[in-house]
Amino acid sequence: MIGILRWMIELGRIDICMEVSLISRYLVGPRTGHLVQVLHIFSFLKFNQCMDIFYDPRKLNITEPTQERASPRAKIMSTMYPNAIEDLPPDYPEPLGKSL
Repeated sequence: MIGILRWMIELGRIDICMEVSLISRYLVGPRTGHLVQVLHIFSFLKFNQCMDIFYDPRKLNITEPTQERASPRAKIMSTMYPNAIEDLPPDYPEPLGKSL
């Protein structure tokens, strides 16, 4: 049953990914409660057959937040690591296609 659920995730039902991942931890020593939870997942799939996930292909415009609008955590991180930059490998390929 877990194998079927994993294939369903591969085929596009990513909404059950976390639940299947959590229940997969108990494949070595499954108990009755684990079977009940797997049946709950199948029940969810039965009653939610027509769910869609939409992706917007337009480029998302994210502006850098000003220091006044930055979250408190970001302010703390910028004071702890003032010269932090994203470290990319020198042979990093140029992305092809639109960003997701």
